[in-house]
Amino acid sequence: GQSRLIGLYGSGTSDYGLPISPDGRYYFLTSPQSDSFFIYDAVEDRSLTEMPRSADVDYYFDTVRFSPAGIIISWRTQTEGIEEQQFFHAYSHVSGTSFTWEDESREVYACVDQLEDASLICWTYTDLDKPPSLLRYDPATKEMVPLMENVAAIMNLD
Repeated sequence: GQSRLIGLYGSGTSDYGLPISPDGRYYFLTSPQSDSFFIYDAVEDRSLTEMPRSADVDYYFDTVRFSPAGIIISWRTQTEGIEEQQFFHAYSHVSGTSFTWEDESREVYACVDQLEDASLICWTYTDLDKPPSLLRYDPATKEMVPLMENVAAIMNLD
């Protein structure tokens, strides 16, 4: 038999352990040449979306979230002498398109879901003295629309 190297993955790139969808279909990988990151569809044997990678930038992946509507990746970058930057990349299963968004304000804490129109549902902290808010980010208009403000989180600790 023959085999081929599709890509590489590292630990610490998903809330759920390895950056693999629960059904094992989608993988978040680094290209063998380490010049890009991409989402691989194991059923279709193809890359769905790709993000370039620069050798002089340190990448810190926060989450890779898989949902029925799409895949959301969040990460921070650090370059010597440049302030840390925060990014989100989303792929839509519905439209087959993807986009990358830089959160220049650094107010978004996490994007937790994607809707069928490719918009993202995100938590934001605008003021440390206030509770977080839930927003909808629309990539077509680049607008953030408040859904719920001053939300107090309730945690169940078993």
